[in-house]
Amino acid sequence: MSSKRSVQKHEKSTPKRVEGSGRSPSASTVGVLMSIQRSWFLISLSLFATTILQSCLSPVYGNLAAYQYHKPLTLSALTISCLTYRTWKGPSRSWAQKVAVLLLTAPTLTFYLFRYSGYLGPSLGPLITGIITTFPLTVITAVATCKNSELRSNEIPYANIIQRYGVNANTISRIDSVVYNFATRYFNLPSNHTAVIQDATTFVDRVKKTKSYKYIIHDVFTGGAEPIDLFTQEFLQGLNAMLEPDGVIAINYAGDLNLPTAAAVVRTVLSVFPSCRLFREDVRPSEATATDFANMVMFCRKAAGPFGFRHPTKADFLGSQAREYHLLPQHEVDPSLFMKVHSQDTISKGKTRGFETSQLESALGHWGVMRSVLPDAVWENW
Repeated sequence: MSSKRSVQKHEKSTPKRVEGSGRSPSASTVGVLMSIQRSWFLISLSLFATTILQSCLSPVYGNLAAYQYHKPLTLSALTISCLTYRTWKGPSRSWAQKVAVLLLTAPTLTFYLFRYSGYLGPSLGPLITGIITTFPLTVITAVATCKNSELRSNEIPYANIIQRYGVNANTISRIDSVVYNFATRYFNLPSNHTAVIQDATTFVDRVKKTKSYKYIIHDVFTGGAEPIDLFTQEFLQGLNAMLEPDGVIAINYAGDLNLPTAAAVVRTVLSVFPSCRLFREDVRPSEATATDFANMVMFCRKAAGPFGFRHPTKADFLGSQAREYHLLPQHEVDPSLFMKVHSQDTISKGKTRGFETSQLESALGHWGVMRSVLPDAVWENW
């Protein structure tokens, strides 16, 4: 979002009094500008604080679970404060001081509630934490902003505060350069590559007709689920166009394979690539279970026809026992299993909203899986 500023010249004249205000037009303008400045400062400070608070929940509850109540709580807080702020007594300065107090206490409350994450779980934990921290902080900030705007100028409607929070703005995805910097600095990422700090869909659309690759690794797991936009038919077709005639793509999918999203992803992949083999990390449960969380990799070729994997040598393992165990795919999955369940739909660009519930359910289940891998204290004190 950008804004333009216009500068106008005025001839020097005697200031005129504004009826009922006791101020000159210039003084009134300065007051309005100061009011806007204070309001924006309060809103920006609150947005920064609530974003940090929500980010702190991610390692404890998972990314999707942590943010599932953020927007409803923010909208509710803004609506309540805007409709009732006239009944809240006290000058704007005192409300600004209350914002400062909440900014100092909210992180402490959040950290304290982490200790009960194992008891609350990924559904109640983010909700209760948000009600105790984010919700009151947003309400008090909005009230302080409304009071400030009302005292300084009646020309600034408090309803615009919702728009200033950007709640109705479209979300723009991007790749965070911090992850790349950490991978380079701390995880020995080789320097012989070209870094593209850009949304994957944008990058693929830009280069799919000009670049070709022999191998593509599609590994985008984050926050307990996969970003569904990177599994649409259109996106996968772009990746297919970037493959050389004998090229191979490995697509990782981690989640509950019993949910509709997993079946839709597999059907979409098979609709784009003519030859695929699916492998899961562990053995498929012998009996039917309510959930089946697994890490699955789909190996696909651009050319049709069967393919296999050469047997690895000792040199391929690079001295790693984990690589020795996992390098050769072992637990193959029959793709027809995903054709017999749920609907026969594939995933298309702009039609992914129907998978949000399934994605959240998978993320909540993944939270439980990760809590069984490491104890609560590890996640709460990361």
